[in-house]
Formats: sequence, structure tokens, C-alpha cells
Amino acid sequence: MDKNRQSELHVLVTHTLRTYALSQGWRKPFTVHGFTSAHLCVESGQDTVLFHANPCIYGSERYHFCMVTFVDGDDDMQSTCPARILSFANFASEGFPQPDPTDNNSNRNNLYAIVHTATRFITWEELESAFIVPFCLGDVKTCVYIVNVTAISDPLFVCPNYGRDGLHYLCSLPYQRWGNYFAQKL
Repeated sequence: MDKNRQSELHVLVTHTLRTYALSQGWRKPFTVHGFTSAHLCVESGQDTVLFHANPCIYGSERYHFCMVTFVDGDDDMQSTCPARILSFANFASEGFPQPDPTDNNSNRNNLYAIVHTATRFITWEELESAFIVPFCLGDVKTCVYIVNVTAISDPLFVCPNYGRDGLHYLCSLPYQRWGNYFAQKL
């Protein structure tokens, strides 16, 4: 890869891809097709939403935030967590283990997102009750994941929490869900 192009990648993307490959016992070179944006279907609407994960668009970086749904494999319990999308990826190498365990390596077209998640789960009920919830992105060693894009349930409006350091943010309820919030307040 050209050194100039490599410097444009978010440093956590290459680290996450290497760590994942090594954790799966993959010791050979592998090919990943990376994407800086994706139109995804989300739970709160029937239209697709454009998510960006781009180091430079319109003169500045743009890494969108979203709500990611994690499913516990043992009891199918779902937990939601705010996350910053760092990149979209498709694993193209034959035989490379797919991050989604339900994908038995038969579908090379699965799109994945590399996300940096919050330190704790936040439920929709908590967000619908409070309207704005503070959160902190977690340690990069334990809170960066490769998830199937189907785990992205909604876009989030997030702004920095200027009273705290750089990893603290404020998340507001997505506008598609405002109706329920204001109906409860009336």
C-alpha cells in the first residue's frame, strides 16, 4: 500500500484488522476492501441512511456515530451501545474467517463496520427517558469491534462533551424517536 494512502486510514482500523486476523490464527496476507461510506437500512425508518467513516470529506474528518446492537449468543439477549464508525470493510481473501459467526464463509459480500464503542451499554428506554445521555468511548484494546452492518440499528446525533476530555460525548435521542418522547411528556 502506498505510504501516503496508508496515513489516511484511521490508525485503529489497521490495528483492529491485524489483531482480528491474528486472533483467528490467520498468519498469511489477506485482502480487505475498505469503504468510507455506506447506505444502510436502519430500524427506525424504511429509507436507507448514509453513514460516513472518512478521514477527510468536505475539508474535515467525519466519523458518524450509531447505535449498535450486540446479541449474546447464549440466550439471544440484545444490548445496545453507542459507537463511532471508523470504517466499513469487506473481507475478500478466500478462506479468511468472517467476523460474523453466522456467516459460514460462504458469503464474501458481507459488509462489516469497524466501530469504537462506549464503555457501557445504553438502552433505548434510557435514551427515550433522558433524551440526552452522556457516554465515553472505551479503551481501544477492549472496545473496538468488527460488526456486521446489520448490527447498526440507528444513526445518533452526538456532540463532544466539552466539560470532559476528548472521549466523552453527549448523545441525543434520534429524531425518528422524538414522537414517543414528547408523547410521554404531554
